[in-house]
Amino acid sequence: MTDKIFQQGVYNMPSEYSFLDVMASSLLHDFGHDPLAFRRVTVFLPTRRACRLLAECLLEKSQQESLVLPKMYPLADLDDEDIEFQLYDKNLSAEIKPAISSLERQLILTQCLLKAGFYNERGEVEDLSLSSATHLSQQLCGFLDQVQSERLSLSEMKDLVPEAYAVHWQKNLDFLNVISQQWPRILESIDKVDPMQRVHLLLEKQTKAWEETPTHDYVIAAGSTGSHKTTAKLLDVIARLPNGTVVLPGLDQSYDVDTSDIKPTHPQYGLRALLSFMEVNYRDVSVFQGCAQQGQTPSSEKVTYVNQLMRDEYHCLPQGEKGLKVVSCATLEEEASVISLYLRDALEKKDIKKAALISMNDDLKGRVQQRLKKWGVDVYMNEGQKLEDLSKGVYLILTARLLFEEFSPHVLMAVLKHPLSRLCFESKEIMYIEQQLVRGHVYDSLSSFLEKNSAENLLAIQSLSSAFNDVASDLDVQNFSKKSSAHLVFSEKMLSNHFDKTGERLWVDEEGQALSSLFEVLLKNAQGLGRVNGAGYVDFISKIFSSQKMAPPSRKLDKIVLLGPLEARLQKFDLTILGGMNEGVWPPDLSENIWLSKSMRASFGLLTPERRVGLAAHDFVQFSAGKNVILTRAEKEMGRSSVPSRWLSKVLKSDPALLDLSFVYLSRRLHHQVDGLSFGPPEPVPPIHVRPRSYSVSDVALLTNNPYAFYVHRILKLSPLQPMDSQIGALERGILIHDIFREFVETYHQKWPGDPYSALLEVAKKYFDSISEENEVTVFWWQQFKQMAKWFVEQEARRQSDVQTSHAEIKGEFMTDLEILIKAKADRIDVFKDGRVEIIDYKTGMPPRKGDVQTGMAPQLPLEAWILQEGGFPKVRPSQNIVLSYWKVGKESKADSFEKDVPGIVEATKDLFYALMSFFVNQKSPFLAYPHGIPDVSFHGEYDHLARVKEWS
Repeated sequence: MTDKIFQQGVYNMPSEYSFLDVMASSLLHDFGHDPLAFRRVTVFLPTRRACRLLAECLLEKSQQESLVLPKMYPLADLDDEDIEFQLYDKNLSAEIKPAISSLERQLILTQCLLKAGFYNERGEVEDLSLSSATHLSQQLCGFLDQVQSERLSLSEMKDLVPEAYAVHWQKNLDFLNVISQQWPRILESIDKVDPMQRVHLLLEKQTKAWEETPTHDYVIAAGSTGSHKTTAKLLDVIARLPNGTVVLPGLDQSYDVDTSDIKPTHPQYGLRALLSFMEVNYRDVSVFQGCAQQGQTPSSEKVTYVNQLMRDEYHCLPQGEKGLKVVSCATLEEEASVISLYLRDALEKKDIKKAALISMNDDLKGRVQQRLKKWGVDVYMNEGQKLEDLSKGVYLILTARLLFEEFSPHVLMAVLKHPLSRLCFESKEIMYIEQQLVRGHVYDSLSSFLEKNSAENLLAIQSLSSAFNDVASDLDVQNFSKKSSAHLVFSEKMLSNHFDKTGERLWVDEEGQALSSLFEVLLKNAQGLGRVNGAGYVDFISKIFSSQKMAPPSRKLDKIVLLGPLEARLQKFDLTILGGMNEGVWPPDLSENIWLSKSMRASFGLLTPERRVGLAAHDFVQFSAGKNVILTRAEKEMGRSSVPSRWLSKVLKSDPALLDLSFVYLSRRLHHQVDGLSFGPPEPVPPIHVRPRSYSVSDVALLTNNPYAFYVHRILKLSPLQPMDSQIGALERGILIHDIFREFVETYHQKWPGDPYSALLEVAKKYFDSISEENEVTVFWWQQFKQMAKWFVEQEARRQSDVQTSHAEIKGEFMTDLEILIKAKADRIDVFKDGRVEIIDYKTGMPPRKGDVQTGMAPQLPLEAWILQEGGFPKVRPSQNIVLSYWKVGKESKADSFEKDVPGIVEATKDLFYALMSFFVNQKSPFLAYPHGIPDVSFHGEYDHLARVKEWS
């Protein structure tokens, strides 16, 4: 038998080696000969995932169907699943209380905050809403974990001198001192401890036990940087055990600088600090003997290159080393698309057995996950998914919003279109509800929607109504338990049908069980959450869902994985993508903690932001040692410019040739966004027989300015959908004003009232009262209308003695010599006693420019004048003595008239009309979009999205 690899002492595994593979091979080398030898081996690894992966590596390399595995324990990354965490001596675990779950702790702290309030920046106490208290309790939980990780005591905060800090920080310190007294008593009352406190108590007990009675079994601690005091102490003790081995990850022994001269932000700072604590000189650390079996790896030169960059020593990547790329994308969405393409491409390559996206940006990983899913590639974020991102989590948040927030048709349709609802309701029903009952309608509440559509014989409406009626009495009760119960009953009832009477499908799978457990804890702790209104309940549920994760399903590891840095440690991949390489992600944001300032954290003894940067830097070096590594970033995130990661900037500064945009261009081609490729406006050429032979004057105006819009509206016969949440806007306002003026003119043009202003307001009041929605907009319109009414009445009063008759909303038409019919409905035509005829157009918006009217580009009134000249208005005699007037009615009303050159304007418009008709009766003539240019950068036509105007304009 050969010499054992695992020997007493501290060893280093250089970054280029696959840590877990080397560990598995070495364990089998030393203990694989005896099926029961692993009973005397204990292995400590940084994370739970590392333990699971090592177990799989051992099984794979042993080529056995079963294997007695060594005892394996994670040193960090513990959650509720690890509450029963046991160490080498089970008797030690039995002496320590169980840990409180993260959700229960957050709810208890939320209750404490609701009672205590919170100090704002002015040092004033503010009462907290449930939502605000929940947000702060999340921050407080993280703060408690940090305190426990460093083995500090909250009671030690009293030694911080409050007078040395600003008022805001002084008050925070006062609050934390109160928590430091209350929280231990709360834990004592429920006979539990903080999760991190329990872990460190276990580690401390195990450390003490081995100090007093060293074990002769094999104890191996591998991959830890000993960033916490308790872990560092355990590693020190293990290294001194007779058969204890500590294997460090990625110690750079070529960096010949005294430990005291290395800054906390450097990747080697943590390892050097650990060795200093253990009283081991970094020069005396040997390379782990298991590495000798692997030989020199191809990435050795790359590791040297990256380590030199971290020392600000700039060199190009060695010739022939092609395993590093930098990809810069325009947006986060484009970055997700590019990463997805790389991962999808990896599935086709036989030399890539495993590919990973590693990032701290959950949004980026979620986008990549969804893109891959569209291509039929199911991948999971291995650190788990937030409940708010689960399909059933989304459904429950939507139903809460539908019940408790101001009615939104978008939320209603989102509930009805959710995959869970689709199992109950037919697609035809949902489409009918959206197009016929929702779009173009205004509802004050969910109850008004159900009441107005109760006659509809639709299962979806019936289910909604039944579920709503069951809980309606509890909706306004400001009690969390009542609201939560109503919410869950409504959500279940919505999903009940003849296959599932109780809506149990909401809870049956892993997602449902995770959500069911959460609500069970919420209702158990609901009494202390106080009074809560509907909006507060929705906000609270959303925040809780965002703070809790569901563990990924247990299954064979995939070829593609999406990981956070903690989960990815100790692994090597054939393709490694480090995503989101921007400041704030790599390294993480260094913004101050809301509870303690930077100086207060340092005085208290918490891990400083600089140390967190150093840990992230060490991760970056380790991941960069992979076989093929791609660094990606987005130049803009959420519409704001981002700053490239300091480490990515160093890479590009040393070797700009590493920038590779090939997959960026591929992504843009897939989405029609290739640089330098121009898109022109659409040019549809429909056959002659479908081109219309009759035109309204508004059609001619549309055909003049935007033939494509005419094509869509008149030839394809497509009309814009009504908006989902119809609000009374400019269009409705225009119709309202036109109707009021029409009725007033029809009623009083022959018999002028004694008080015309009051008469006009009386007519207007009837139309305003018909508007279903009373809000600030209609109130504002009424005040504005009273101003324009004065102007309108003054105009009418001056004209009364000269006008013989007035015609409101009068229709006219005539057939041109091209056998094309022109139709119009004039807002108003006044016939004067002297023979003049005035065509009036009311404009609640801006009237056309004078030049456009004269040249025929605004043809509406000139065409109506042409129809009048040809006798096309039955109630008005043909006339050549015509006046064209635009009455702008609004905040500043005025009348603009064309009197002198109306025949010339009409002739110019006729010429343009004949030119248009001659052009568009030609089979080869296309209907272009905006042939004369888009009117204004802020202009948005109804069919611009179909014409892809933004892509070519």
